[in-house]
Amino acid sequence: MSSDDDETLDHFQCDPLIETAGAQVAILRRLLPTYRGFKEQTRARFAAVMKRWCDGVSMPIEMFNWNEGRSADGIMIRAFKGFKIRLYGFERTVSAKRTFLIVEIDPAKKQDKADPKVLSRAKKRADEIGKGK
Repeated sequence: MSSDDDETLDHFQCDPLIETAGAQVAILRRLLPTYRGFKEQTRARFAAVMKRWCDGVSMPIEMFNWNEGRSADGIMIRAFKGFKIRLYGFERTVSAKRTFLIVEIDPAKKQDKADPKVLSRAKKRADEIGKGK
């Protein structure tokens, strides 16, 4: 995880979804309409899984994939999972908090393996954000 106390969620054009005392999950603003378009039950399920991540609770592969591969710059991509939807992102310290930044959504995942095109976009966005672009 990188650390820069000057970085804020606003710096990354992200908004928080879940916050606890020591951790948070945030999403790129441009992805909010897609996320908000999910059924309330789906958003509630993701909120519960994100809270577990923030609390440092171990999760089964059905909830969270710790390894979706690395970006070109070596950033480990991870994914929250539920209802055949994946929220791809990576960990970083933001404003002195352990933070998961969601950088891509696969809203119609129909198989166990990640969609290579969606995962590729997630990796590119992680590299862009990781460099501060």
